[in-house]
Amino acid sequence: MKTISTDIKQRISTIECLFVLEDMVMVDDNHSIVAVAIDSNLLKAKGPIWHKSSAKKGIVPRSGINTDARWGYSHTKKGWVFGYKLHLTCTRAEIVIPITVDVTTTNILDNRMYIPLTSSSSSSSSSVFSLPYLLYIIVDLDYDYNKLYKYRKKALKIDLAYPVERYKSTSKERPELVCFYQSS
Repeated sequence: MKTISTDIKQRISTIECLFVLEDMVMVDDNHSIVAVAIDSNLLKAKGPIWHKSSAKKGIVPRSGINTDARWGYSHTKKGWVFGYKLHLTCTRAEIVIPITVDVTTTNILDNRMYIPLTSSSSSSSSSVFSLPYLLYIIVDLDYDYNKLYKYRKKALKIDLAYPVERYKSTSKERPELVCFYQSS
């Protein structure tokens, strides 16, 4: 997984740069990309699983256990998964273009990967994140994290679009996000 992680990041970055340079990221009626999406998918490790109790003690009970993999909970698979997590940013259109990618262990929270996924590409002038007509990044509730509110406006100047909810002790910014999410 360490080799794939390094290799896939470089390949996707190269693909994204080529699509931007060739002006191939036109995806709506106005021929421009308005939104991208970020999400993750859990990947089960091959071979036998390493139980948490054994892993904490550093005991590898049999051969073939992937000792780099970790445990993480999947809401979509409705249970615990021993393995890795693929984090992907892509265009939201008929033709899906990968923009950034990373591979972590399953215990890494999605909101911790938002900044690395959106900043690794944004340093390049041939990045989707540098396009003036990119307005929204679509994410799910796993990215509902206070630090990201500030980062999205300050660093990216792009709005996060996700199913945000209003709480009793909510910040001033949160009702704006709720209104935005509920708007057409």
